[in-house]
Amino acid sequence: MKGESSRRGRYDRHSSRDDRSIAERAALNTALQALLAEGRSTDLSVAAVCERAAVGRNTLYAHYDGVPGLLQEVRGECERGLAQVLRQAADNARTPRARLSQLCSAWVEFLVQSPQVPVLAVTANGDSDAVDTVLGQELAVFARQAYAAGFLSRPPSEDSLAVLCGAFRAVAQRQIRGKIELNSAEMAGLLERITLTALR
Repeated sequence: MKGESSRRGRYDRHSSRDDRSIAERAALNTALQALLAEGRSTDLSVAAVCERAAVGRNTLYAHYDGVPGLLQEVRGECERGLAQVLRQAADNARTPRARLSQLCSAWVEFLVQSPQVPVLAVTANGDSDAVDTVLGQELAVFARQAYAAGFLSRPPSEDSLAVLCGAFRAVAQRQIRGKIELNSAEMAGLLERITLTALR
């Protein structure tokens, strides 16, 4: 512990201010994600984040207005990454069924491969989580286009889209807790069937 605290607040004086700033923000970002991955979403104190990042409190406040500001930045990065993955997957599909299949597969792969997954289910300042913000939008676009193409027999309702977001969120939460029993293809197939059942 003594060695750890002696590192805190120290930096390479040969680095430029910009380089130090980038390194400090990256350390804080990584620390927050590590705490979330450990299931400590209710214990995101300044002290906990700074201790994990091996920086002083002043460093955190030099970049953010506290943990909520850091969380908002991390969440924004996660949402942008997820949106890009989902859009690329959907853009590669030629039919509504293929689009849905690609969306479900991309969601599951993101959950498996991204270190930012724990951020998905965390809300900031009472806002919607990233599932509602990003995935909900992509599912709504799919449903509207699928209805327009005659693939779905009725337009999507807000209720059915909310139920779908709940199902996709449950998969994310199970992944965060390490409780997923199905392989990626099986989970994507299950989400696809749930989506078709909810929207048809």
